[in-house]
Amino acid sequence: MSAEASAPLRCLGGDRGAGGVVVLAVSLLLLALTVGAVSVLAAFPARQAAHAAADAGALAAADVASGLKPGDPCAEATRIVAANGASLEACTVSGREAVVRVRVESGPFVFSEPSRAGPPPH
Repeated sequence: MSAEASAPLRCLGGDRGAGGVVVLAVSLLLLALTVGAVSVLAAFPARQAAHAAADAGALAAADVASGLKPGDPCAEATRIVAANGASLEACTVSGREAVVRVRVESGPFVFSEPSRAGPPPH
């Protein structure tokens, strides 16, 4: 009877340690999902930073274009945008109106945001 009683134990003996492998696999999957989620969520502040830099650059260019500050409107926009951690992609000035487009890179994400400043459109 001892041979029959030990037979089921021998069948289960091959599965020893499988639980640890499953726990390890699930842990690695959760880690990968967390890293992916954190990188995607980190993109939201970068987009907001691009929008803020575009607004600040457009306002600075419009101030120069309207005569409130001396200098070149696009040069001032470039300086302000760079101070906000972005790069100026485009700058157009028409009268007292300035339109800029800035670029912010955050990991694999690239954000390009436009902004306009000046008198209200008619």
